[in-house]
Amino acid sequence: MRRLFGLLAITAALCPAADLYPVAGTIINAAANTPLPHAWVRFLRQGASRDVVKAVTGTDGRFAFQLPAGSFLMLAGTRQSWESYGSRTPANALGSAVIVGPGKDTSAIVFRFFPPSVITGRVLDEAGEPAPQALVQLIGSTVRNGRRSASVLGWRRTGDLGEYRFDRLAAGVSYYLAVTGEPWYASRGLAVGATESETQAAYRPVYYPDADDPAKAAPITPTPGEEVHADFRLTLTSNATVNLHYSPPPGLQGTATLYSDGIAGTSGVQQVLQVSAPAYRQINPDGSVPFTTLSFRSVPPGHYTLRLTGIAAGQGYDSSVLVLVNGSDVSAEMDLKHVSRIEGNFQLPPGVVPKAPVTIAIRGAISGAVASVRVHDDGTFVFPNVQAGHFTIFTGSGYFVTGLDAAGGAIKDGLLQIPDETTAHVTVSLSSETGIVRGIVAEGGRPLEGATVVLMGVAGQTLEFGSEDHDTGYQTESDGSFVFGAVPPGKYRIIAIENPDLEYRTPQVLAPYLPAMREIEVKAHAAIDLQLPMIAAPH
Repeated sequence: MRRLFGLLAITAALCPAADLYPVAGTIINAAANTPLPHAWVRFLRQGASRDVVKAVTGTDGRFAFQLPAGSFLMLAGTRQSWESYGSRTPANALGSAVIVGPGKDTSAIVFRFFPPSVITGRVLDEAGEPAPQALVQLIGSTVRNGRRSASVLGWRRTGDLGEYRFDRLAAGVSYYLAVTGEPWYASRGLAVGATESETQAAYRPVYYPDADDPAKAAPITPTPGEEVHADFRLTLTSNATVNLHYSPPPGLQGTATLYSDGIAGTSGVQQVLQVSAPAYRQINPDGSVPFTTLSFRSVPPGHYTLRLTGIAAGQGYDSSVLVLVNGSDVSAEMDLKHVSRIEGNFQLPPGVVPKAPVTIAIRGAISGAVASVRVHDDGTFVFPNVQAGHFTIFTGSGYFVTGLDAAGGAIKDGLLQIPDETTAHVTVSLSSETGIVRGIVAEGGRPLEGATVVLMGVAGQTLEFGSEDHDTGYQTESDGSFVFGAVPPGKYRIIAIENPDLEYRTPQVLAPYLPAMREIEVKAHAAIDLQLPMIAAPH
């Protein structure tokens, strides 16, 4: 084995007075099941940003360090691509901590590195020629915390040869592709001899493999290290101009986006225009405010959402309008609306003093998007820019939500409802009467790292506000350990499963596992210690 440079000097400088423990193993190319030569290896303390130690392996992929006791984040990979220790599948981004110390065997770590994938291809126009400046949209569908969700991961404009490329993609993810664009001659105005229909020509949106309906799009799921080629052929369609009329406040800066129905519940981006209003407001002689017009040219037929977001004088704006395009020009008027705002404070039981800063979070009931803020020293918090909708409010910091009260909004079924242009004043009641669920996942007496432990409320139990956010998953550390802290009192089911990508929040997916789940009861200020076997997927 090639010796790692400066190893003795590095470990001696880490903590000369501390006891040191061996940390060694091999970086494996999981696609080929062979050692990964010359791999970067990094160890960081949990929650820290600076490396404790960093080095490059030899050709055999092996590494060896001496580290003090503690919990470490381990990263490894190539110069261009990194992963976290503990991944059992290429799409799993959770990772596990390496626990170092007395009685912890860290001398034979196996780090599975899944080489990233590539999706590339070429877009041709109706004549079979390269289509430059076509917009290729990449959507990824993954499972996070037991829920499958799709999100737009990025865009690429094709080059002069009509080529595009998405690299450094996580293997095992389901990727969807959508292509939109307009002919090269459509953006050059009324050229000599060209008709108006030619200068406003548009391409019909196309979805991989060759569908004109997003519901018929098929995913690409590359294997580790695979380069997938996906080519497209565009066809012309009838088109129109969509004119947006609105009255901007002085100094508005933002964007107007035309969205179409996208893939897997996402919104496809058809066009984006920049919004910039003068610092003064124009007034007509009759005292009215004139409209400003934005024009989206060469829009194919379909259902669209036209959304304008921006900020002026510190105030956020977010408005949308639905548009139907069927080949004729369309005009839509929009009244700009202020974004809503949540102002709140939290309440603890009498005599309870926070031991650490408290964080309050909201999750959109439909979008699933999460935003969090730290509570001020006086117990207040603010979410300054919130779209109208329904939200779950939850917290960490060793507390759970027991009640909500709102003025300017409404509470229904444990959700906070926020209307347009509203400042909601929310009081969040918290409790620290929580318990702890911890333990080890083992097989044949050997601790298992990277196992997914699922803790969920017993079916039919009426849970307190916010407790759904404690029904979650935990990926075990290098010593097989897991810890659920701040669990509200109540009855739960728990299981350790092999598949980290299981949609365990979907009842029909979880149903085959229910007979193997263990029922426990969590009590306030008490800890439950468990040893769980890992359950393979039922047939």
